[in-house]
Amino acid sequence: MNVRNRGKSTERAIAKIFQFDNARRVGILGKEDIVTDRFIIEVKERKSLPKFILSAYKQVEKHRTKDKIPLFILHELNKNHMNDLVILKLKDFLEIIKND
Repeated sequence: MNVRNRGKSTERAIAKIFQFDNARRVGILGKEDIVTDRFIIEVKERKSLPKFILSAYKQVEKHRTKDKIPLFILHELNKNHMNDLVILKLKDFLEIIKND
């Protein structure tokens, strides 16, 4: 499967997961991949994720409890913290928004 088809396949899989929020796969080059009632989703697939992100996430994940969800904040030096990125597992994100 070529890279473009593999990416589309991943987009379809994520759209299916978000069907509870009326997900629609857009997938037009340069635009969002998926639109739901509450979210605009861009999907990126890589053979492997950056090691520093995986390492940081593993660090916080080992402190997971049944009532605490781990998340990792990625901050760019000297930038506004309100623009930091939040990284958590999709299953945890879905748990949060479905209980909203």
